[in-house]
Amino acid sequence: MSGREKATVRARGGRIEGIVKSYSDVSSGQLLAIVGSAGFLKIAVRDGNAAERLGVRVGTEVLLI
Repeated sequence: MSGREKATVRARGGRIEGIVKSYSDVSSGQLLAIVGSAGFLKIAVRDGNAAERLGVRVGTEVLLI
């Protein structure tokens, strides 16, 4: 997992292995977890929309394992 911190993030049906340091660590369209500049964990899709892809919204349970 080069460039990734070891962790698993689960949100609804989505599972993300590792926390990346940069959006460029994954391919376009891939789910990712990243720590933003304010220090919060962000779930994203490179060049996409994670909320639409996962069917999540504010208040959806997210597990960090």
